[in-house]
Amino acid sequence: MKQIMNLLILLSILGLALSGCGSTARQQAAADTTQHLGKAVKDTPRQIGQKGQISASIIGYSFDKSYEKADLIAEVEISEWLEEMNEPIEKTVFRASVKKILKNSESNSPEEINLLQDGNSDYTFNNYPLFKNGDKLLLFLKKAVGEKFENTYWILGGTTGVFRLIHTDEQAYAVKQVGDCPELSEAKATENDDIAEIRKILNESYSFELSKISSIPEIYNLDMVESLIKEHK
Repeated sequence: MKQIMNLLILLSILGLALSGCGSTARQQAAADTTQHLGKAVKDTPRQIGQKGQISASIIGYSFDKSYEKADLIAEVEISEWLEEMNEPIEKTVFRASVKKILKNSESNSPEEINLLQDGNSDYTFNNYPLFKNGDKLLLFLKKAVGEKFENTYWILGGTTGVFRLIHTDEQAYAVKQVGDCPELSEAKATENDDIAEIRKILNESYSFELSKISSIPEIYNLDMVESLIKEHK
């Protein structure tokens, strides 16, 4: 009887040991899978072209025309630099996550898009730096045709069609990168907004980008901009 009891105890200990080994193996396998599936994303290698800049005329659009021509109007965040090219023109491709859609001509609502920007790490377009990971933007976009990456869009009006987004503790704002937008005048920031705080956050987020801009950008209340865009429907 004593021998049987000892045998049962031994088997129990062995079972626990094997169970522990199996658990460790599963944990290690899970860790290896996580490490294997982990994907390091690329950020923009150089925001300013190392060989010079390209100066070119840009066709700017009014707010009404931009809305009419846009296939997609959305708030996005740059999530990854994908590639750049020199032919037929210098441009860079980014992946961007879609945070909010304000107009969409497509039947589906994309969570991610690919985004074309003029210029690359060799040549800067009209002296405006390339986007970088984490940039938050409001863009009027047109679906691109014949591009390597599916679901790719280009920005209507180029640099004139870029709104950079910032958030204070109280409010969100859209800052037009180039020029102003008279149709959004009622959404323009006023003395009731903390302009000093807005500019502080703007400089913290986009100090390098703004160093290339000679004039102070126009600042708009983002909630009001969204309302004005939606009213066009």
